[in-house]
Amino acid sequence: MNRLYAPRRMQLQGKEAYCLHDHEFAEVLCLDEGECLHQINGHSHQLTTGDCIFIRPWDYHSFHSVNGKPFWLLNVCFQWHLNAKIAQRYYPGEPTPFGEDLPMPKAFRLEAGRLRWMRNTFFSLLQAPTTTFHIERYLMNLFAELCPLPEEDSLLNSQAPLWMKNAWQAIQHPEHLRLGPPEFHRLCGRSPEHVSREFRRLTGQTLTRSINQLRMNYASSLLASSSREIIDVALDCGFESLSHFYACFRRNSNTSPAAFRKQAQAESSTWMESPTMPLSRPEFSGQGK
Repeated sequence: MNRLYAPRRMQLQGKEAYCLHDHEFAEVLCLDEGECLHQINGHSHQLTTGDCIFIRPWDYHSFHSVNGKPFWLLNVCFQWHLNAKIAQRYYPGEPTPFGEDLPMPKAFRLEAGRLRWMRNTFFSLLQAPTTTFHIERYLMNLFAELCPLPEEDSLLNSQAPLWMKNAWQAIQHPEHLRLGPPEFHRLCGRSPEHVSREFRRLTGQTLTRSINQLRMNYASSLLASSSREIIDVALDCGFESLSHFYACFRRNSNTSPAAFRKQAQAESSTWMESPTMPLSRPEFSGQGK
């Protein structure tokens, strides 16, 4: 079966539930229920419900049951060039979100709320038509949720207090982001003066500039993956003035929102015309390629 991507919920069981293999495509794997042993690149890890891993094409891995009990995986296979294009567009000059520059694949432990989010996004993708739009939206949402941009990382990995880290994660959701700095102050539960002063001390940037960067990232995603009117995108990002939105977008991207959309959607059309690869489960003999 030749497809751009393939979401599957798989039940596996047995001593060698899935033999050692690598492949030409990438995978997002999440242990949806149960536990298993995951062997990857010469290392062995026990996975429990909520563990999520980004598998690159060259990763050599297998799955094994624990005490012979079944386990369930949410699995999204997709063509590797999709990640490369997203990285080029949104992460230029930075480590890519899927972690191809790392010796081992990225792994995440999803708490209950994020696991529910992961399940919802997976089943939305499963029920959607197989198009570039839907897999791009899935991957962009995944990266935004699990792989913060460098500006965000500097705060989340700093000595910032927990109340500020929690507020920073929350402000990245559209319903909070559109309300801007006042909403961040509210989420922090501290005085605006104290929050702004601490934010600048910890990040070296003003709160307004950092939130505007988040808004531009969100706007870019909406422009690239939808046909919504530009004024609606501006309003959804929290800009009441279209001229202010255009000025911020041009300063951030060195182009206008309309030109950005035209280029992004032209690239998407090119991707759809590129050759696809088989994503049906291969029969493995325990050997690599």
